[in-house]
Amino acid sequence: MKNSRTNHINYEVLVENSNDAFFVVSLKGKFVYVNQGALELTRYGKEELLGYKINDLVHPKDIGKVIRRLKRRLGNRKAPKRYRIKMIRKDGKVLDIELNVTKILWNNKPASLAVVRDVSENKTYEESLKERIKELNGLYGLEEQAFLMKNLDKILTNLTEKIIPESMKYPNKVVVRIKFDKKLYKNSNKIHPYYISAPLIVKNKKRGKLSVSYASNKLFIKVYEQNLIKCYARRLSKLIEKKETEEDLIQSKSRYKALVEDQVEAVCRWLPDTTLTFVNKGYCLFFDKKRKDLLGKRWLTSLVEKQNRKVIENMYKTPLKKPLQSLYQRRIKIKGRLIKRWEEWIDCPLFDKNNKVVEYQSVARDITDRIKIEQNLKEALEETKNVKKELEITLDALPQLICLLDQKGKIIRINKAAEKWFKNRAKNFKGVSIFEIFNSIYEDKENKFRKFWKNSWEKALKGNSVEADFEVGKNRKFFRFQIQPIKNHYKKKNRQDHFAITVISDITKRIKDRKKILDYFKYLGVLNRRVSILLGMSKVKNSKNRKAIYDLITNSAKSISQIHDCLLYDYDKTRNKFYLLSAYKQKDHKRLKAVKSLLHNSYDFLPKLIKNKKRIQLTNQEADELKDFKYHKKINYFLVLPLLNRNKLMGFMMLSFGRKKSLTTQELEFFEVFALHSSMMIMNLETS
Repeated sequence: MKNSRTNHINYEVLVENSNDAFFVVSLKGKFVYVNQGALELTRYGKEELLGYKINDLVHPKDIGKVIRRLKRRLGNRKAPKRYRIKMIRKDGKVLDIELNVTKILWNNKPASLAVVRDVSENKTYEESLKERIKELNGLYGLEEQAFLMKNLDKILTNLTEKIIPESMKYPNKVVVRIKFDKKLYKNSNKIHPYYISAPLIVKNKKRGKLSVSYASNKLFIKVYEQNLIKCYARRLSKLIEKKETEEDLIQSKSRYKALVEDQVEAVCRWLPDTTLTFVNKGYCLFFDKKRKDLLGKRWLTSLVEKQNRKVIENMYKTPLKKPLQSLYQRRIKIKGRLIKRWEEWIDCPLFDKNNKVVEYQSVARDITDRIKIEQNLKEALEETKNVKKELEITLDALPQLICLLDQKGKIIRINKAAEKWFKNRAKNFKGVSIFEIFNSIYEDKENKFRKFWKNSWEKALKGNSVEADFEVGKNRKFFRFQIQPIKNHYKKKNRQDHFAITVISDITKRIKDRKKILDYFKYLGVLNRRVSILLGMSKVKNSKNRKAIYDLITNSAKSISQIHDCLLYDYDKTRNKFYLLSAYKQKDHKRLKAVKSLLHNSYDFLPKLIKNKKRIQLTNQEADELKDFKYHKKINYFLVLPLLNRNKLMGFMMLSFGRKKSLTTQELEFFEVFALHSSMMIMNLETS
């Protein structure tokens, strides 16, 4: 029992830590067990996936096939154990997967255990690899025909009927024609007008051509097929040339030279003491040396640098039993230039009848470009990381609050402005919504912010960008909310991360500054109106109509500022009395009679005015004696302005206001100027 239990635990650990995905499917097609690999493959959570059926994951085209095979297997009938289908991942991506299905007992009930592996990338590689294999098989078949057959007619016939069609993408629809020395070799009578041809040049003379096309108008020869056709023509030209010039050579020798001598890679053979016995042209070009300078010499002492010789000697102290792949970095002088390059070598041991190593065959290629590309990729990745860090530093330095939100409005990442705004670490806000943050700091009893955020987020969910201002809190703080959905993310219903970017700016100071500017412009408007009134008064010419001048002064005072009364008095020094000259819209005739003539000591402010000849301000509490001047309950403030002529009192002007606050210094200075203009107009009347 202990052993079985231990084996069961070990099995569970093995399955859970496996890179492959394990699914256990019940008779009803439901998932009853999944391992960690299945969760990573499907991108679903464990609880979420256990409630799904096969239909929820398998592509609609493959559902019928999977269900039929599941029923056959659970019904003890034959069904394929290994096959490929398409699967739909949680984010909507379609994957090519390979299933290995077996029948098992799960909780004493029959079930199916499926081991799943993602082969999406392998499939594209396999398809491209198949095409390259077909091309290589075709080229190899061409060389093979040259070695196996001596008759050139049979070789050309096989090329048109078998070798070239099988190396093309659509073998059954290929039309191949070879015209050589006035002879025609073809595999079909029809040929499409759109064809590719390549000349057959033998010993610098054009002796024919190779033409290839597809029988269907919808099929076109691809670029790599065009290159293949040209390669066929070149190879065929060389083959014909070799057949004509090397008919007496042994078939094995000609085949070996055709395969080895024309290779781009460097190929050589050497004895266990590293003495070279054979080198091809590629090897000579590889080291920029002639064949006679290489054969019979040890490559370990002639081609390897001193610092690397001991390492290589240790590698070959014991004879190799299988091919060895090695990577070297070497400095070589080629055409007088010292070149640093990377080389990849594959060494294969050759054995005699007694299974002893008698010789090695090595193939090398220059991979310097590949190494440089890999280094450039690493540098690009490091640069990308640095750019990301710089971007994060830049975002953290901004005064605005910048958040990355998921589809539910939860914060995925927030910049460090949150620490200044809310005095809390930025990482503590992860998984919290914007509404929760602002609602906890600024009490939203009327739910105005809740409605505002709900409406804004609904617009963002539809893919629309949002920009709106909102006032929060008792201290009247203004914020600008900008929500920008990330493109192509809001269309995916199941996507939960990186949905939108939200930028929140504190515009309280901007709003207040704007209000100050508006108030300033209002003040400028009032000032402009007042100045225009003064200019209008100064433009009035001498007039004998005293009543018109007095009425102009009182009406101008009303236009300058919102006042209840404007009373204009003349001072008779001989009688020590003040007489009413004009009043603005006085409807209360009884009160008007009471204030029509005033003795110099009838009110406390009159002796002060006669003595000081300066303005006098009277509030409602200070002017209880001025009951005769009050006809409206809203009057709370009086201003008395003297009218002077060469520092002599001519009279005074009394203005009454409904405001509780006293006049500003600017307003008092302006009313003094207004009184001066009024005095000048009255003086002009006396002179005229």
